Amino acid sequence: HKTIAEEFHLDDLKQANTDFALSNFSELIHTPCYLNLDIEDLTFLLCQDRLDYVSLKNKEQNVSSEFNIFKAALKWINSREDCPKDDAKCIFNTIHFPLMSSEELKMCSDALSDDLYSLCQSYLDEAVAYKLGSQLHKPGPKYEGRCLEPHIVAVGGFTSSEASTNRLVHILSTYMYL
Repeated sequence: HKTIAEEFHLDDLKQANTDFALSNFSELIHTPCYLNLDIEDLTFLLCQDRLDYVSLKNKEQNVSSEFNIFKAALKWINSREDCPKDDAKCIFNTIHFPLMSSEELKMCSDALSDDLYSLCQSYLDEAVAYKLGSQLHKPGPKYEGRCLEPHIVAVGGFTSSEASTNRLVHILSTYMYL
């Protein structure tokens, strides 16, 4: 089914709806609307770097926002009596497991049924390898934090031998989790 915004090509309204859902994600996950999202809308929200990580992080101390995003994803999967394996795998693919602590990865493993664990195992194994410093991980968005806006980091200095200022600017789409 199409929304009014989609039906009438109201792109500004679609963007406003998306922005609202992302900035209020920690409240959205406690509503019946969240459990009624279709797989496409859910994965679209979960893969967005603009998820409301601040309020998710503050809801439970000492737990990263990524772990709470995992719990929200698992809640949706478990609400389906027979969630297709392809849907569950697609949802797990949106989670940035490498950003979780070792304890959180263990909690993820413990929270999964045997069937779901088999679908998520490769993501968990990859995150553990990353934690152990393995060079086997593939660089990509799962290794970057979620943030609301890009960050700019500038590094520079003056060297007397060159009598010039060296500047290096990286635009980072990462957020350092404590």
